[in-house]
Amino acid sequence: MKKSDFKIKIALLSLIMALAIFLVGFTLYNKLSIVEPIISEISSIEAVKEVEVNKEKDYLIEVGLLKVNNFAQVYSDIKDILDSKLNGKAYELVIKDKPNLLLNESYTSLQPALYQALANHEYVWLNEKLAEIAEVKGISYAFFLDDNYLFIQLIDEENYIYKAIKHNKDL
Repeated sequence: MKKSDFKIKIALLSLIMALAIFLVGFTLYNKLSIVEPIISEISSIEAVKEVEVNKEKDYLIEVGLLKVNNFAQVYSDIKDILDSKLNGKAYELVIKDKPNLLLNESYTSLQPALYQALANHEYVWLNEKLAEIAEVKGISYAFFLDDNYLFIQLIDEENYIYKAIKHNKDL
């Protein structure tokens, strides 16, 4: 074996080891300085049942919630934590709720009114429509609106659906 062949093998081995060390370091950094603090802080919110954080291209954060009185506040608290921990990195927040057939049917029947209200900024009308559907279906509901999202909660005893729908800021 030539001396130059030996140097090339040593250089390649060094490169592979450096790359492996970098990947392990990056994975540890990501887990210890981003993922674990997110899980810890979101889990400290009283209404949170479970939190999962996955990283592919962007972060995917799945949060399972218990039954809450004010979904808008819980969602805003979660978003604040994510915005502060991820410092502008892209993420998707998925809320896991506990639906049943009645709630799914109710939400499906609400969708045309929901999109009409979003398109025409008819939020008072939407609240009235929600009240009608809730009364007919025998469920309860809550409706919240902020500068960025329209929040809907549909509740049937121990089951619930939570929806946060981004809307045009021009209220």
